[in-house]
Amino acid sequence: MVGAPPTAEPKPSPKPSTTTISDLHEELLLEILLRLPSLPNLVRVAFTCRPWLRAIASSPEFRRRFRALHPQPLLGHFADAEDPPDADTPEFVTAAAAANADADLAAVLRGGDLSFESIAEVEGGEASPGWHVVDCHGGYLLLLNPFYRMFAITNPLIRNLDFFSPLPGEVELKRKGESAFTGFHLVHSDEDPGSFTVIFVCRDKLRLRAVVFSSENGNWIVHPWIEFAADSSVRLMSKTGVLVDGSIYWPCGCRDIMKLNIATMEFSNVELPRNLLLPGCTLIAGDTKDGALCIVCAVDFLFLVLLRRIGSDGIETWVLQNTFTLSPYLSWVAQGLQYSYKGIRVMGVKAGYVYLAKVEVIPNAHSPYSIFSHCFSLCLETMRLDRLPQERFEGRFYPYIMAWPPSLIRVDGSFGHEAKGSQ
Repeated sequence: MVGAPPTAEPKPSPKPSTTTISDLHEELLLEILLRLPSLPNLVRVAFTCRPWLRAIASSPEFRRRFRALHPQPLLGHFADAEDPPDADTPEFVTAAAAANADADLAAVLRGGDLSFESIAEVEGGEASPGWHVVDCHGGYLLLLNPFYRMFAITNPLIRNLDFFSPLPGEVELKRKGESAFTGFHLVHSDEDPGSFTVIFVCRDKLRLRAVVFSSENGNWIVHPWIEFAADSSVRLMSKTGVLVDGSIYWPCGCRDIMKLNIATMEFSNVELPRNLLLPGCTLIAGDTKDGALCIVCAVDFLFLVLLRRIGSDGIETWVLQNTFTLSPYLSWVAQGLQYSYKGIRVMGVKAGYVYLAKVEVIPNAHSPYSIFSHCFSLCLETMRLDRLPQERFEGRFYPYIMAWPPSLIRVDGSFGHEAKGSQ
C-alpha cells in the first residue's frame, strides 16, 4: 500500500509592517507640518529628521502657505542712540509676548547674538563704539559705523556677520552739520539668503540720488543726481523711508509721498487725498501684516490709517481704512512720567502694528532735551494697545521680527546657511 503524500507545513504569516511618520509621503507630511502652531515649533521639528528638513527647505509653496497661516513672531526691538555718535552698541529689548513664550521661542532667543558679540569677536574682544542699526529687514540688521564709513550685515539669530565695502569717498554722510541722506534700506529676499542689496539715498536741497551696493559683485554704484523743481515737495525727512513691495516711500511734509522704484531707480511723486488728511498732521509710511503700503496720519492723539486700493475701475486710489484715538487710554499712557510730558511720537509702522512712544522733556542747565519713554504697540487689525518693556531711550526704534531661517531654504543644491554670504 502506497502511503499518503506528506502534508506541507503551512508557511508562517508575514508580520504586519509598521508604518511610522517617517514613511509618510512628502505631500502629506507637509500638510501635517502646516498645522504646527508657530515658526519656532517648525524649526525644532525640522531638525529632528533630515528628510523633514529637506522637504521643508525644498518647497517654496510650503513656505508661502506657512507664512500665510502663521504670523512671524515679534521677538523685541532694538533701541539705538544716535547721539553721541560713539554711543554703545544698540540695546535689544525682548517683547513681553516673546519673554513669556513657549520653550521653542525661548530657545531661539537664547541661541541668538542679540548683543552683537560677533562684532566684538571680530574686533578683538570688544566691539568698537559707534556701530548703529540703520535698517532691519527680513531678520537681518544693517549696521553702520560712521567713524570708519564701514557697514556690516548680520542675522543675529544665526550668528552670521558680513562686513562689506565702505561708501565711496564722494558720498557724504553729513553736510554742514546736517544729515546728507534720507536713509539706508536693506533689500533682502527670504528665498535667497546669501544675496542682498543696500540702497542709500542722498539729498542736497532739491536734488536726490541713489547709491546702491550689491552683494553679487561687491561694488557700490553711484547714480546721477535727479533735479526737482523749486516748488516740488522734495522735503524728505531723514530716516523716514520704508521699503514696501519693491519701492521705497518717504513722506514729504504733510502732503505727498516720494517713491523710488528699486528695480528702475526712478523717483516719482505719489499724491495723497487732501480730503483725508488732517491739518498740521505728521505722515508715517509703513506696511500692513500682508505687506501692503499704509500711511498713518497723526495729530496729537488722533490717527488715521490710509491704504492704497484698486477700485472697480482698475485705478489705484487711497481709502480711509481706520480712525482711532488714544484719548480713552490717556490715564494709562501717562503713567510713569518723571519729566514734562511733550506728546506722543509715532516711531514706525511695521507688519500691521503702529509703534508709539511718549516724549518727555528733561531739564538741563544748558538746553532741555527730549527722550522717548514707555513705548506702545497698536495693532491695526484689532485696535489693541499694549505697553512694551522699553522704559527710556534716545534715537531710533527697530522692531525685530523672526524671519524664515536660512537653514530651512534650499538654494542651488545647498541649504541657506551653507550658501554664500554666511560665515
